[in-house]
Amino acid sequence: MRIVFITGGLEPDRDGVGDYTRWLAVEAVRQGASCRLLALADRHIRVPALDRDRSGLESLRLPFSMAWAERLQAAKEFLAASPADWVSLQFVPYSFQRWGVTAKLVRALPSLVGRSRLHVMFHEVWIDGGTSPRRRLVSAAQRRFILTLAAYPDALIHTSNGAYQCALAAHDVPVRRLPLFGSVPVGHADAGAWLAPLLADAGCDALSQPGRRQDWWVFTMFGTLHPVWPPQPLLDELQEAAAAAGKRIAIVSAGRLGAGESIWNGMSSAYGSRVPMLRLDEQPAARISELFNTADFGIATTPLALIGKSATVAAMFDHGLPVVVNRDDCRWPSSSSADAREAALVIPMGQDLAARLRDARRLPAVWRLPGVAAQWMADMSDVAQTASTWSS
Repeated sequence: MRIVFITGGLEPDRDGVGDYTRWLAVEAVRQGASCRLLALADRHIRVPALDRDRSGLESLRLPFSMAWAERLQAAKEFLAASPADWVSLQFVPYSFQRWGVTAKLVRALPSLVGRSRLHVMFHEVWIDGGTSPRRRLVSAAQRRFILTLAAYPDALIHTSNGAYQCALAAHDVPVRRLPLFGSVPVGHADAGAWLAPLLADAGCDALSQPGRRQDWWVFTMFGTLHPVWPPQPLLDELQEAAAAAGKRIAIVSAGRLGAGESIWNGMSSAYGSRVPMLRLDEQPAARISELFNTADFGIATTPLALIGKSATVAAMFDHGLPVVVNRDDCRWPSSSSADAREAALVIPMGQDLAARLRDARRLPAVWRLPGVAAQWMADMSDVAQTASTWSS
């Protein structure tokens, strides 16, 4: 199976969908496919870049600042050089256009796909218009072209979560669920050796004093802290639940906080005297895996209905880590989780939070990438076979 991926950007460790795409392509190659990568709107380069990475994947990255007509021509030449069976569009509206209105991409798609089949992974769809007239206009424009894209003849459509699945299904788009995998390969080591002194300096002796581990619940946050994520009443309720279980809590943040840095600083100022809080900033993937293997719980900043779209939460799930979710502000309806593992590991806020924390258990760590890649390619084979049956 020959596959070419189209994304917005491919800058390593700076573009979440780009990282996802590269991991998926590498695994697909391992499972027998032939893959190439095309970034149509890369914001991290100024001139086109044709490259072959350490894994052997060929990629063409076209800068966002390049004129659209020039990007389109370069993309067509790249695609024509090695025709594919499938074009896999890894779609996030704002990757391709400033306002997320992808009119140019959708109109150009037939010339890019050519005789290949189209696969679309909707990592995001249109925004919620809410009460703002401007947001409602943007939402409507985004939705119009997304639905046009989803109506591409014989396309295979995937998304990662029930909310987007319901949103698309409401417009008669047949969409399959493809769960995310985490971008942190699962290791077997824990973080005790290097994390113990850092936690001790923050006021938590869970790893530095014999016999003290059972006296603590260690929570971890990973990656960008969304600026609308509310730390309250979560922190108070976590402390109350821990006290009822005869424990204390400590919180470790790893990765770039992004726009939510002020929230972390506010948490540290308000709670640092009572709750040990440790900020690790960016860490190698191996250390993130060790942290997940050591912590008791993760904390998600994504709404419950959209938990399936979070790559950082997917990494926690892969490590078998129970995850507390304290946002439920998504206005879209959502189908129930299609992933039993995800459902078993999510701990939503509620009156039974203390009991859920007390009874929570880790699951065996499993990096879901191989299984997700196999499911994805099986779906493509199924669609291609069905189409061939109908045509004959």
